[in-house]
Amino acid sequence: MGRDGWSNVDDADSVAVIHAAYDKGINAIDTAPFYGKGHAEELIGVSLQGQRDKWIIATKCGLRWEEGKGVFHDLSPARVQTELEDSLRRLRTDYIDLYQLHWPDPNTPLENTLEVIKKAIDKGQVKQVGLCNFSLEDIQLARTIMPIASLQHPYSLLNRDVEADILPFAKEQGLAFMAYGPLHGGLLSGKYTHRPSAPKGEAKSYFYEHNKEATWQQAEPIIASLRQKAQESGRSVAAEAIQWILSQAGVTTAIVGMRNIVQLEENFQGRF
Repeated sequence: MGRDGWSNVDDADSVAVIHAAYDKGINAIDTAPFYGKGHAEELIGVSLQGQRDKWIIATKCGLRWEEGKGVFHDLSPARVQTELEDSLRRLRTDYIDLYQLHWPDPNTPLENTLEVIKKAIDKGQVKQVGLCNFSLEDIQLARTIMPIASLQHPYSLLNRDVEADILPFAKEQGLAFMAYGPLHGGLLSGKYTHRPSAPKGEAKSYFYEHNKEATWQQAEPIIASLRQKAQESGRSVAAEAIQWILSQAGVTTAIVGMRNIVQLEENFQGRF
């Protein structure tokens, strides 16, 4: 919904999806300041006016962008404090249900970062704390400093790296596990019959590597299997891929991006 890095996203469609998703029983939304450089948070803030208490809002901190220079991992106390205040303002709320460290910052000790968040919890600005894209070693370290509620990592039929250590640890320790990219940037949605070519600069091209032949070769038999299952179940290919994620032991949440109502219906076909 930030649009930046994802083409053909219309704000009116995004607002409509949020409201329609709630009607289908979805009550959590995951965002970050980095998505559209604040645009996604602002859009969510407008969309949830008058119904804030019905939603679980998860946002993040720790990515700093500088025009012409790039993106930097920054969990310094001053940066986290600024990001928190900006997120509260953009989201038009006085508290965040789940505040997540977006990526680890090797230049800032975790205890320094978490001290700022502890103070935000004491003020009622943050309810719970989560970690995104952290190694198991850093997750274990963070848990010695303060309680951690959730872990967020990429997980799909095309990316199963978390099965080695992160997902079993989350299950064993009773941590919520939030899987992002369950459709691998739409590659597992069933809409592609040959290797797609994403525009340079889009997340699909570099983060999900849609433009690589090797990615398509790995995806093709998986998509074929999903199509077969979809024919048998009467659900969409996308719904089958999401269902697979939700059926894995330890997974508590699937974070699915949806541009419009059509994608919402496809993603959750047959689930409600």
